[in-house]
Amino acid sequence: MDSDDYVTRDWYETIYAGLEKYNPDCLVFDYFYTRDDVDEPQHIALPEKVDLKSFIYEQSLERELKNFLCNQVIRASFLKKVKFNETYHMLEDYNVLTRVMPTFENIVHINKCLYHYVQNESSLTHSVSSEVLWKNIGIVKAGYDYYSELELHVSINDYLIQVAAYLYDSKNQQFTTF
Repeated sequence: MDSDDYVTRDWYETIYAGLEKYNPDCLVFDYFYTRDDVDEPQHIALPEKVDLKSFIYEQSLERELKNFLCNQVIRASFLKKVKFNETYHMLEDYNVLTRVMPTFENIVHINKCLYHYVQNESSLTHSVSSEVLWKNIGIVKAGYDYYSELELHVSINDYLIQVAAYLYDSKNQQFTTF
C-alpha cells in the first residue's frame, strides 16, 4: 500500500468474509482511482469464480485488472516463494504477480470497490526517468516470455503500453527523438 492510498471502512469485514467463504489462493477486488479527491470506481469485468487462464489473460491486457497487488489478497504461502526485486523503481508488483499467478488454483473476485488508489502530482508515475521506463519494458517482456514458456496465452498489450510510455515524454508532452 502506498502512503497516500487507503481502504474503505468495510474492507476488513468484506475480505474476511470472502476468505472464510472461498478459502482462495487469490482474492481480487475492485477499487477506486482517486484523483483530486474524486473517486472513480474501477470495476473489473470478472465473474465471482475466476479460472487461471482468464485471470492471467485479463491481467495481461492491463485494462481493468491492473498488475498491482493493492487490490489482491494472496495466500502467504505463495508470496513466501518470491522476493521483491529491490532494484525496481516501478513494476515490482508486476514481477511478483508474474511469478505467483501461474500457481493459483482458486481465484475469487469481489465485485466491490474496497481500496482507494490515490494519484496526485507528486506520485512516482508522474516523474519517471527514461532509464526506469526502459527497465519497465524489460520487466514486462520477461513476464511475457515466462508466461509463453508455461504455454499460458497472454496479450502483448502491457508490453506495448510500456514501449509507448518510453517513447512518449509526458512531462514535455512530446515523443522522444533518437
